Amino acid sequence: MPVAFGTAYECLFTAGNLAQGQTVLIHAGAGGVGMAAIQLAKRAGATVISTASSDEKLERLTALGLDHGINYATGSFVERTSQLTGSRGADIVIDSIGGQNLVDSVGVLAYRGTLVAQQHAARRLPRRRDPAGVRPDPSNDRRHARARRKR
Repeated sequence: MPVAFGTAYECLFTAGNLAQGQTVLIHAGAGGVGMAAIQLAKRAGATVISTASSDEKLERLTALGLDHGINYATGSFVERTSQLTGSRGADIVIDSIGGQNLVDSVGVLAYRGTLVAQQHAARRLPRRRDPAGVRPDPSNDRRHARARRKR
């Protein structure tokens, strides 16, 4: 069994507790873990949504069991997932990208949904979201505190 299937299984069933009838969003569906996760989720009776960077990749994934593909290069996966689920969201999101993608994935979760983060292929850190509109005080940052102690 390829390693990708073991990783996909752990994400979907051990961490995500995927059950028949649930909806799963799998980021990077055209990658090894993504393709394995699509097949396993479909076999388990889930509705499978996945992201990829081109329509061609998404079309190839339909043969593996993909129900709905989202081309993240041309549209927002947050908006499209909301449309596809009737604003309910995905029960499980498998995120192998990280960064801002991980932050945005929280917004597509159904109530009591599960976000499983594995690896992190993103090169950028997520944007800081400050709901109060106040900038964080750098004196509270551990890195700054360590630097002050060393002086």
